[in-house]
Amino acid sequence: EVHSCFERRLEGKRPFPPHLQHCEVFAAPLDPYPKAVEQWYGMDRAGFACESRAASVFLRTKLDCTLIQQTSALVYDWKNGSSRYTKPFELEIGGLMLKAKNPYLTRITGYYGFTKENKLSEPYDLSDTDRTWRSVKTIVGNIERDLQTGQFEKRQSGLCSWCDVRTCEHNRKPT
Repeated sequence: EVHSCFERRLEGKRPFPPHLQHCEVFAAPLDPYPKAVEQWYGMDRAGFACESRAASVFLRTKLDCTLIQQTSALVYDWKNGSSRYTKPFELEIGGLMLKAKNPYLTRITGYYGFTKENKLSEPYDLSDTDRTWRSVKTIVGNIERDLQTGQFEKRQSGLCSWCDVRTCEHNRKPT
């Protein structure tokens, strides 16, 4: 609901409903600028932009809001949860995809907008898209290797209480 309301508000179609009026603080500063809202992006295995549903797509994402001016861009990602666990990797993926589609970009900055806390994150520099692409390829390579060998790293996380792998020492799923 929050994303749909942001989309309608940022495209100038409808104001936020009363229970989301507090989100206006994020939208109003963006009003003077041309922006893309809730746009899908795709990338092939070679790192080139493609349609998000193309047969060759390797990576796809939907970016909540982007602003491009000359060679600089801003990426906004609206979050409805807590800011306690903020990591910029999701924004970095957004920057990577935006750069693939707009190779002339030299500076990309990203922000999380935490709607429940009514605050923006610190700015994240997403400009080093080569580093992000290397990280993506490393992660995918590890997953492909694990799928091929059937051996997966056992790592403790907040998802351990949901996991079906009973042989893992970290499993906390109730029986």
